[in-house]
Amino acid sequence: MKTLRTLALFSGSILFLFSCGKSSDITIANRIFDEAHVLSDVQKDSLITMIRNIDENLGPQIAVMTVVDTHGEMVDHYSLKKVRELGLGRKDMNDGVLLLVSTKGHAARIEVGTGLERVLDEDLCLSIIWEMAPKFTAERYGEGLIRGLDKVRGVLMVNKERIGKK
Repeated sequence: MKTLRTLALFSGSILFLFSCGKSSDITIANRIFDEAHVLSDVQKDSLITMIRNIDENLGPQIAVMTVVDTHGEMVDHYSLKKVRELGLGRKDMNDGVLLLVSTKGHAARIEVGTGLERVLDEDLCLSIIWEMAPKFTAERYGEGLIRGLDKVRGVLMVNKERIGKK
């Protein structure tokens, strides 16, 4: 895992980290993990619809996970462990993305596979983070995740031909 950037937002006690993830095959049905129970059914449906759209039209595999805490692990270690457990992304493209939010730990992390690093570069990811942060600070996690995933989808749509290129 190569850490691309770390941004601490002290006003909201939100820590955002970005790095590269691992890839392989999983199904759409198991890509929303709301262990913190902060997503409404409507929000889950919106996220699933967005993930299905990305999967069917663009290819990258995306998952969303909320947890109460990371059980004493640093968010980057926890997130990497989860990416490995999920086998996220297409193996030949290494194009997985995991959006992880820890509500009690006030932390979030986005893991980006190496096949998407040229598409979701540091500047774009920083922009996405600044758009999600106010929602997380206000404990409106679902809205923040939907906003972030929508931004990721837009970037992927514009850069479809670059997906999977290292």
